[in-house]
Amino acid sequence: GLGCPRILEPASLLHIVSAINETTAQNPLDLCVFNKKQLHLIKVSVGGSQSLQVNYLEKRGDSQIRVDKKIDTIKISFQPRSLVPTDIEPEELSFLGLKGDFDIFIDKSSRIPVQVSGKIAAFGKVDIFLQEVTISQNGR
Repeated sequence: GLGCPRILEPASLLHIVSAINETTAQNPLDLCVFNKKQLHLIKVSVGGSQSLQVNYLEKRGDSQIRVDKKIDTIKISFQPRSLVPTDIEPEELSFLGLKGDFDIFIDKSSRIPVQVSGKIAAFGKVDIFLQEVTISQNGR
């Protein structure tokens, strides 16, 4: 088989990227994701650093601060392909409404995913920016 040690949901990709260690990650990494009705193999490759401007609200307990600064991010690229037999119409993996290949940028120091870039059928290329994040008090 294709060696799918575990099958993920698209939503869990954000948790995975924040846990990737770019120095030790085997590059590229293969993940299996089940979308609406098909299994997809996603090739995940860690790209270089990229400096990005972020602007989001960070909430901790009762306090909130506006984070508006330039940060160093790590770009992680995802290339999904459907694992269906050739006689079945492959569906496109949909992640946050994006179709096909996409990139997630994570903050190098906080590991928070700050931007997702990809394509939406009707619009072409789009960037989705983090608007707010809630940091729980126990550090996770």
